[in-house]
Formats: sequence, C-alpha cells, structure tokens
Amino acid sequence: MASRLWARPTPQTKSAAKAARIDIPVRSRWRLRHCFMISKTPMDSYPMHCTPAYSRAETVSKTSRFLALVAVATSLLGGCGSVRMHRLTRTERHMGTRVSISVEMPTESTQAAAAAVQEAFARIRELDGKLSDYDPTSELNTLTKAPSGEPYPVSTDLFAVMEKALDVARASGGSFDPTVGPLVKLWRRARRTGRRPDERSLSDARRRVGFDKVTLDPASRTVTLAVAGMALDLGGIAKGFAAQEALDVLRRRGFPNALVDAGGDVVAGDAPSGRTGWRVGLAEPGREGLPVDEGVEVVRRAVATSGDAFQFVVIEGKRYSHILDPRTGEPLTHPMSVTVIAHDGALADALASALAVLGAEDGFALLARYPGTQARIVVQEDGSWRRSETPGFHVFLKRKASSPDAPPARRDEDRTRSVPE
Repeated sequence: MASRLWARPTPQTKSAAKAARIDIPVRSRWRLRHCFMISKTPMDSYPMHCTPAYSRAETVSKTSRFLALVAVATSLLGGCGSVRMHRLTRTERHMGTRVSISVEMPTESTQAAAAAVQEAFARIRELDGKLSDYDPTSELNTLTKAPSGEPYPVSTDLFAVMEKALDVARASGGSFDPTVGPLVKLWRRARRTGRRPDERSLSDARRRVGFDKVTLDPASRTVTLAVAGMALDLGGIAKGFAAQEALDVLRRRGFPNALVDAGGDVVAGDAPSGRTGWRVGLAEPGREGLPVDEGVEVVRRAVATSGDAFQFVVIEGKRYSHILDPRTGEPLTHPMSVTVIAHDGALADALASALAVLGAEDGFALLARYPGTQARIVVQEDGSWRRSETPGFHVFLKRKASSPDAPPARRDEDRTRSVPE
C-alpha cells in the first residue's frame, strides 16, 4: 500500500521547494491528492507523510510552509500536463501551384521541423524536374522525344508514377490515360484562341493516344512508346504522388503529424494534437467564393479534388471543360466536381480524374477495385446540381467545417501553364 501513497519528487517539485527554502530529502514522498486535500486545513493537522523530513523546515513560518506546499502542488500539476505543441506551416510554389506543408510538433522541435519541411519541399522540387510536362528539359519530355519502339531507361520515380498511372488507365478503360498529351495541347490552344480544333488535327492526335501503346519493363526499368509523336501528361497524378512523397519525408524525419496540400491534392498524416483528424474543405460547385460549410476529416489518407468551375471555354455557345475524355478526345461539357478519398496520394489524384470522366455509376464501380476509397460527385444537369456519394463517404464528412486545415481545392486553376506546342 505504501507504494501507492507516495510519489517521487520531480525536478519541478525540488525547484519549487528550494524557492521556499525547504529541503526535501530524496527519501521524502508526497501524495499529490493528499496535499491538495490538506491545503485548507491548519498546518498542525498535516498528516505525517506530507511533512518535510528535515528539522530545518520546522523553523519556517506556518505561512511560508503553506505557500511552499501550494507551489509544490502547482508544479506537480504542470508536470502532469501534456507537452506543448506548435504548428509550423510553410507555402511555396511548385508544379504550377501553391504547395502548403503543415507540421505539428513539440515547441522545442521547431527548428528540426523547419529543416524537415525544407527537405520535403526539396523532394517536391526534384519530382517536378522529372515529371513536368511543360519543362522541355524534364525527364518526362526527354522520354517523349526518344525514338519510338525502343526501350528507354528512366529513373525510379518516373517508372513508379508510370506504373501507377497505367494501372488506373487499364482499370478505368482509358478514362484516365497518361498518354493524353497530344489532345491536351490541342484543347489548350483552343481555350486560348476560342476556336475548336479541326477534325483532322483531332484525328491525328487521337492516333497518338492510348495507354496500350506504352510498355514498361520492370527488370530493365525502361519505358517503350510504340508510336512516334506520343506525348505523356502526368498532370492527373504527379501532384498526388509528390504530396505523398513529401509526407513520407516528414514521417522519416520524425514528424508524422503533418499535412501536405498541393493545389487540391491533399495528403494527411497522423492527427494533430487534441483532434481526431485533419480537416479538408470541400469545394461546392455554385458556391465558389462563399464560406466553407462542409469538409472531410481524415487521418493517414489522401483527398483529391477535380473540377472545372474556372477552367473552361465557350465556343459557338457550347461549354468545353479543360477535363478531357481520352477515349473520345472531347472535353466534358457539364460543370462538375469530384472528390476522392484514398490511402495514397497518387491513387486519389488519378481516380479523381477518372471519375470526372466516368460519372457516378461507372466511377463508383471502378472504386470497388480499390478497397478503402470513397468519393463524391457533383454534376450540373439541366440547370440543377445532382450529388452522388459512395456509401462510406459520410463517415469522413464534417458539417460546418470552419477554418479547415486545407481550404477547398481549386485544382483546375493550376492547369493554365503553357505547354510547348
């Protein structure tokens, strides 16, 4: 029983006692709750185990002794509290968008966390140099310039992204396709000029598109493009992959409580202190610019949003989205927004692009191939908005999600970068 009644003095206890000029021998033990119980009683009625052991303490006035006990109790309470946490957020521009990284850590680890965040940004910068479709010197564009039909060795990063991209391309029947580059270039020019591409140009571009025209060899880590003039576009998967890689850097450096937001591709680590998850605002079509009243809360998951609220062009009275159906070569014509929740940033990114093309019925059937994925699709048809959700989406939903850790995505804004014609 004795071991349950006494508590070992902490450094804070000794410091408080020293300030009151009371010596506490190492053998002396106090039970915190007893000290609180007796704090309102006369000093002479203190139980034996709460009385300082050295006789020198008896010379201290009753008032000083009382104040000393209060100080000791207060210091013990402070020592039992949680570690003070601090949140560090940094934002830089990479991959054609704003990338924000938030890390939560003990206050004394702020300097180490700042170094880890810079390392995470360096990783994103490295990937941008490999996966960019607008930088003519990127590894991706170097691959597209390689002779057709010949295996071309690539980096581990590019090969990994191509594997993930082709997996979703096959599973979605080509509704997501990393070879869509020739069509993307045509329709980007159309948005600038306000003129629809002619049929001959579209036919030629479609001939150079198709995920089945790409062969990967894991043994030699090579990529083979079967048709001359093919152009790869990883815009629908690269940011999600980079965000996931950045989070992995932070985790390896000892900061798992982090969030990476790459312009609509959000990857969350462990939950912040005192919360059950990170809050990600949801873009609601038709409410752009209005306060966010809904979001999702996630832990160790990725959230990707694809939409065309801002990037579209009207040609001869018809609305053309910046989102293309690689199978037909035509843009979508209905305003829409898709949000996907998955365990991996690259997967969430690619699936969001695929579901934008497939729609709710076929899109949700695709998600069944990937356990743990959930989605919401909002589409405008005949002047009204129709919302569809997978059965488990509501588990992550948070109503009145004020002050989200990641604001609603405007990912379509990031696709205004010029690409070499």
